[in-house]
Amino acid sequence: LAALAAWQARRRSRGFKFDLGEPYFRRLAGGFAGGAARLRVVPYSYTPDEAALPGLRAVARALLGDDADVTLRPAVVFGAEARAGEALLGSDPQASLTLALFSLAATPETENHGAFLKTLRSGLAPPARLAALIDESAYRRRLGEQGGADQRLAERRDAWRYFCQTLGIDAAFVDLTAPDLATIERDFERTLAAPA
Repeated sequence: LAALAAWQARRRSRGFKFDLGEPYFRRLAGGFAGGAARLRVVPYSYTPDEAALPGLRAVARALLGDDADVTLRPAVVFGAEARAGEALLGSDPQASLTLALFSLAATPETENHGAFLKTLRSGLAPPARLAALIDESAYRRRLGEQGGADQRLAERRDAWRYFCQTLGIDAAFVDLTAPDLATIERDFERTLAAPA
């Protein structure tokens, strides 16, 4: 009976698989990673207001674990894309993930937003990870209850999604005043699965 029980335990343990990259296990393991994981946020031509800061903290916890910290760097101004790497200098070298933060109110442009993302990517030491987070809260407020607001939001999201895909960077859309964390986790699944 003991041999039969041991054989059954081995057989069942080989068939029991679970993905440690799943959000639940990532959050659970985050506290055991030798200190809090850090999310570095580098805004471009956009400064998030005070109401957005709790949303950024919630995003950090959802992506990196319950003990995650957020390092919000000063915004890189429009036209200073070549100096985007300076936003990384002296900042947290142990950041687990860097998010380029944009406003959905802006139209993505290769010569500005693209140059910013390329400079950020080249300034990160491997195996650092980079993704784009596009905040739609200000744009939503600006559109208000206008007719066609949903269509304009969808068109702007499509423009940003296509733009980031051409650069090979994952993008997620968020209202930082009320973030949908499950959607953000899904949109950054590929980035988070990359080795850190």
